[in-house]
Order: sequence, then C-alpha cells, then structure tokens
Amino acid sequence: MITYFNEVPITQLNTGEFFDLANVQVLRGPQGVNFGRVTDGGNVMVGAQAPKNDFGGYVELKLGDYGLKTGDGALNIPLVEDRLLLRGAFEIARRDGFTKDLQTGEDLDNVDYESYRLGLTEKFTDTLQNTTTLAYQHTHDNGTAVVNSGSNTPVIAGELAGLAAGFGAAYGIAPDGSVVPAGTPGAAPFTAAGYAASQSAQLAAQLARGPRAVYYNAPSFDRRTNIFLVNATTADLSDTVQLKNIFGYINVKDFEASNFSASNGNLILTCHSACQAFGGDATESLPFNWQEQFSEELRLSGKSFNNMFTWSVGGYADQQDPGGKFENDTINVAILERTNVQYATTTSKAVYASGEYDLQQLLPGLKVNGGIRYTHDTVDALSVTYLRPIFFPASAVFPAIPQDAAGFLRCGRAVGGVVGGG
Repeated sequence: MITYFNEVPITQLNTGEFFDLANVQVLRGPQGVNFGRVTDGGNVMVGAQAPKNDFGGYVELKLGDYGLKTGDGALNIPLVEDRLLLRGAFEIARRDGFTKDLQTGEDLDNVDYESYRLGLTEKFTDTLQNTTTLAYQHTHDNGTAVVNSGSNTPVIAGELAGLAAGFGAAYGIAPDGSVVPAGTPGAAPFTAAGYAASQSAQLAAQLARGPRAVYYNAPSFDRRTNIFLVNATTADLSDTVQLKNIFGYINVKDFEASNFSASNGNLILTCHSACQAFGGDATESLPFNWQEQFSEELRLSGKSFNNMFTWSVGGYADQQDPGGKFENDTINVAILERTNVQYATTTSKAVYASGEYDLQQLLPGLKVNGGIRYTHDTVDALSVTYLRPIFFPASAVFPAIPQDAAGFLRCGRAVGGVVGGG
C-alpha cells in the first residue's frame, strides 16, 4: 500500500499532516494501471484543501490533560478574483510527556511539532489552471519511553563471556549500570557476571518505580523534518477529456536516538544520531534517515461512448536518492558499536492504461474493467556494516570508519538491487 499527498506518492505520512484536508480516500486493489507508482495493495490518498475564490478562514484550539494544546487554522485570500488564489494553513501541537526520566529530568512520550502549508492556484483560463502546494512539518520531541519488564541474565552473561574476556580490562561498570572506560572513579570491573548482575538490579529498581518513570542516561530525541512540494497543471481539453501533469518533490530527514533495552549499560542501545562513531551526542550528529524524491506524471483521462466508457492513459517516473549522509548506529552487547547503512538510488519509469465499461443496459450494476502497466525499475545500492568497540586502550589500534571523498561511507557497490558489502 502506498500513501499519496495531493496525488504524489510519499515515503511517509506523520502526525501533524492531517489538517485542513479536502478528503482522505482509501483505494483498494491494484491502482498502478490508473495512476502513480505501481502497487498491488491499494493506496491511501490524502488531499489538502485547495485555494478557493472566497476570502475567509478559521482557527481551532484543542486543550486536554498533560498540558495538551493544539491549534490549527487556515486563511484563504483571492489575490485576483477567480484567477489567482492563495491559501495558508497551520497546525501546532504541544503536550507534556507521561513518562519521566528521573536521571535526565526529561518528559518522554511528549508531543511537540509544527506544520505549515501554502497553496497557490493560478487560473489562466476557464479550462487551464495550475496549483502549487508547499508543506513543511517539523517534529522535535523527546522520544518514546521504553520500560524494562524482564531480563534473562544467564543469556546476557553468556553473550558477554567472550567479549569480557577479550576486552574487559578496557571497561568498567558505573554505579548506575553504564559501561565506562576502565579507571573511571567508582566503576566496578567489567565482567560478564558483574554486567548481568547490574542488569538484574536495574530491572528490580524499574519494577519498583512502575511504568511511568524510568532511569537511564542514554540520549532520547526525535527531530523529523518533512518537506513536500507538489505542482499540478490541469487542462480540460473538452467536457469529458482532461490532461494533467503532476510534479512532486519530497525531502524527509530524521534525527533519532532511543534506548531500546530500557536500561543503562548498552545492552541494545539504538543511539543512532547520538552514537559516537561520528561524534554524535545528545544534540545530534548525522541523521538516522535522509531521503529525497523527485517524481513526474502526465495523465490523459476521460469518458467516451456517452460516458459509458471511463479511461486513463499516462506515464510516470520518479527517482529516490539519499538526501545526504546518514547512518544507522547501534550499540550491542555492551561494548560493540555497529554501523549499518544502506544508500540506495531507485529510478522508476512506467506507462499505463486502464478502462472501465458500464454494461448497465445489459444488467444493472454490471461493469467490466481492465488495465495494463509496464514498469522499469533500476536500483543502485551501497551497503556497509562496520563493528568496533566503543572504548579501547590507547595502545590498541582500530581502523577509522571508511569514507569516500564526499564523506560517505565507502564499501562495495552493486547494481540491480543486489547489495554489496565492504
């Protein structure tokens, strides 16, 4: 299933984008023979309210518990009556979190975002018009709390046995359970048994606190920015035939960090943008994800034979690229930092046609439809997985993370969707 915004397929639709809408449609079944990108499972179509030939607007405010405050509104301005129409809309939301991190003082599970949208319609003639929509959405919350509810200490000790024997001298366990460099004041020696005991003690403390309070010192945040730009031109060639061109640009960028295992000590720490491999910290390093998409579609549709036959023919193309450098970093089994990144450029080109004939003269409610589509997709994918200890003695030598001249991770490359490694 694919989600569309103003008839442009998008990579994701998030909280803060469901405001000032004209309609939301759910289309089941294969839709690629009718428009857009190929799909077998149907589409979710989200359409923003278009500019109108009336001056007016509205403002709404919602209040709720945990300090919830959500405001949204729109203003419609006909700059030139029935020819040049402008519409702006917004939604802003704030809500306190309902889970407290007792160590950092942050409220997790909070809501904090702003969304803005601007639409401009130019009606050149009664049969030719162009509408441009620009949407911007920014989320900057403290992330979602994860609450520790169980610990299998024998398995944890077994997983760490080899690592502790090989690297344990370089590490220690702080009183709060964090894994720290050896020699840190107050830190106990790093052993498999000691680490498992620390995890068990943290679990007991968490169960005593209850589900709405946690105590871990790993950074937690979500900084997401989405930009959608859609330009649609429609030309009514007759009362029953329309030519439509749709250009789309999508840019999705996400900085993220969380504590997947809900304990200190990096059992599984999904620190992503806050990991240290790229100098990350709580103020963010590289994005966790950054994707960019350009799309173009030209579609001719209409009705024939006394409106009994509905048809559509057209072409679609898009290209999806990384918007820039990004990384997927985690820390596993206490001391190993794993960088796993896939950069992929996908290019899609397609032509399609569909038709539906209404046979109600033979049998009321009877319709026959069909369609055809040809799609050619090309995938150029690059992948890297890199593993290293998070701390090590000064005398130890570990290679730097490989990068190319542009600063991207360097590794094997494969074309056609087969991922290389290096």
